[in-house]
Amino acid sequence: MKALRGDKSEDVIFSGTQARKSLGFAEVSLVFDNEDGRLPLEYTEVTVTRKLYRSGESQYLINKTPCRLKDINELFMDTGIGKDRLFNNRAR
Repeated sequence: MKALRGDKSEDVIFSGTQARKSLGFAEVSLVFDNEDGRLPLEYTEVTVTRKLYRSGESQYLINKTPCRLKDINELFMDTGIGKDRLFNNRAR
C-alpha cells in the first residue's frame, strides 16, 4: 500500500463516484510463465492473486485456488523471484 501512497488498505479500494458505486475489495494478479518449470507446479502458467477487502482482510490464491501467504512465499523460495528482487530490478 505504501508504494501506492496509501496509509491503509482502504486507500487502494475504489471509493466510488457520483455515477459509480464504491467497491468492497481490490484485486491484483501476477501471471508467470512457467514453461521452464522454475516454479514447482505442474502448470505452464501460474497466476498469483491477492484480494484485499475493505475490512482489512486478505485472500490469496494460486491459479484461483485459495491458499496462505506462507504458501506463496514457499512457492517462490529458491527461484530468484521475490519482492526484494522485483523492486530492486524496477529501480534500475
